[in-house]
Amino acid sequence: MKPEWLQEVIRLGKLPRNNEEATGVCLEDHFVLPQESKFRPGYSPSLSQAQKKFGLWEPNEERVKLFHPCRFICLQEKPTDLDSDIRETIHRGGGTLETFDIHSGIPKFHKAVTRSQAKQGKKTVVVGDPDLMQTAVGEDTYAQFVAESKR
Repeated sequence: MKPEWLQEVIRLGKLPRNNEEATGVCLEDHFVLPQESKFRPGYSPSLSQAQKKFGLWEPNEERVKLFHPCRFICLQEKPTDLDSDIRETIHRGGGTLETFDIHSGIPKFHKAVTRSQAKQGKKTVVVGDPDLMQTAVGEDTYAQFVAESKR
């Protein structure tokens, strides 16, 4: 939804009661939110044609527990610095989360991945920012993390 949708809600909320003008009906008189279809953002040209369908982006109850079958290992330079949006998204999607300090080394990472893969019914998903990791541990160590993640 574009920010203009919220601006329209605010505008309708400020209209005087029993407004007879053609500019809309006061929300206090009749609580009808603006049509979402009028305030949809455009698609990026880089988005594939298959993803340019509005129905794909609509809320869907089937996605409530989208991450339930997943266990995420988030690679961080400082495990306490994990973005709260990522943490919240994973938890709201029903997934489990573990942070891993990339300075702990490959052997400890191997143990963390092995332990995660041993959890029945959970698929291990390793998440990390390539640029930040390469800067923090170097390209060779980063390549080892990638190789270990693929095993």
